[in-house]
This record gives sequence, C-alpha cells and structure tokens, in this order.
Amino acid sequence: MIRGQGHGVDRHEHRPVAILGFVALFGLMLLRVPVGMAMGLVGVTGFGYLVGFSPALKLVGQTSMRTVTDYTFGVIPMFLLMGPSSAIPA
Repeated sequence: MIRGQGHGVDRHEHRPVAILGFVALFGLMLLRVPVGMAMGLVGVTGFGYLVGFSPALKLVGQTSMRTVTDYTFGVIPMFLLMGPSSAIPA
C-alpha cells in the first residue's frame, strides 16, 4: 500500500485504473462529449478513486478559482473591448 492514499489503493492497482480511464475517455469522446469535459470528468473521477473524492473535489474548486482569477482573464476581455472603442472616430 502506498502511504497517503485515501482508499489504500495498492501500487499495482494504478495500471487498471489508468487503462479504464483511457477507455472511458475514448468512450465519452465517441458519445460526442467535448474533449475538455471528458478529460476533466475522467481525471477527477480517477483522482477521486485513487486518493479520495473529498480531496478531488477540493482540487477542482481550487483549480477553477485560480484559473478564473488569473491576470490573463482580466486582460483579454479588456483587449477585445478596446477594438470597437478605438474604431470610433474621435
């Protein structure tokens, strides 16, 4: 057993989880689920199985908050809004 694993998942159980994750990913893509959503769903589910679902959901919350509050998300909309306003003759 690997120390720190939530469910006590043995080291040898990681490979079947990874294979099942790839199969699920391709299955979701065949069902026409967007690639980003399929990867996120499979990743969070696999991480939740290996470590625990509470830490997995906390990781989703922290990652999404960190991404939304990034500097780039403030600069790009302002850059796009400057285009129409600069096209208006002064």
